[in-house]
Amino acid sequence: MRGEQFYRRGQYDSALAHHARAVALDSSFALAYRRMALDLGWGPPTSGSFEPMERYAFKAAALNHGLTLRDSLLIAADSCYYALFRSAPTSEQATLRHRLFAMLDEAARRFPGDPEVWQAVGEARYHHGAPFQSVATPPEILQAFDNAIALDSGFTPVYEHVLELATKTGHADLAQRYARTYLTLNATDANAGSLRLAVLLLEPARSQTPEVARLIDTIAVWPLFHAASNLGAWPDSAETAIRLLRALPEGRRSVAGIHPAWADTLMWPQYLARFLLYRGHAREAYQVYRPLISRPNPKR
Repeated sequence: MRGEQFYRRGQYDSALAHHARAVALDSSFALAYRRMALDLGWGPPTSGSFEPMERYAFKAAALNHGLTLRDSLLIAADSCYYALFRSAPTSEQATLRHRLFAMLDEAARRFPGDPEVWQAVGEARYHHGAPFQSVATPPEILQAFDNAIALDSGFTPVYEHVLELATKTGHADLAQRYARTYLTLNATDANAGSLRLAVLLLEPARSQTPEVARLIDTIAVWPLFHAASNLGAWPDSAETAIRLLRALPEGRRSVAGIHPAWADTLMWPQYLARFLLYRGHAREAYQVYRPLISRPNPKR
């Protein structure tokens, strides 16, 4: 499918158009339905014209027969993954998690050289924990993504969480290497701007230059916020994440294509306060929260 080429390069809107065309031509095309769910997970501009992403994952699962073992395992795992996100009752979640990781463990055992399998393992660990514990550790999650990158460094979708995980585990040099590799792919997805900024911020010799200051002053809301999130656990003396969040309200920044939760300017001080608390600046965090705490409740 031509959509695969766009998906690999992080051009999710184009990928979605081709995958939608594929199912229009063949309504039993399970693999195209699976890709549509993955495309929509990145929130491309045209996503509002489609059903919720889990609907396509469940359509793929309903058509999951006559496929290769590898594709069948990934489609089945996706159905559990999206059910955990959206619709599963609490009483069923433990069973779904067990099924999810059982299928992904089998896929990784049988297809250890497949980068997409390791990406699926990493995403499941990142969002849904680990097989025998409620939370997967950052090194466990990062290992899965690192396996995928080692197998195919040109597979753009695998880079979504690696910068955050590398800095969280104390490997700023690894985060820098990931970001530089990603930028050579010339991807145009929502992460591209934040990773370009992160590359500069991770290099001490460049992070305080006028070039970087201008970029921080003019970059759109989402890449600035995403860069701060990626670097939030980095124990750098410059406290880069706090620097970015303090800059967030300055200037007139574009909010095009951003989720409403991040576009809500009333929440921006609270994001800053959370990072201040994380770095031990309780007094400053209190000053941010103080107007909210002292504000009287509105009349009902």
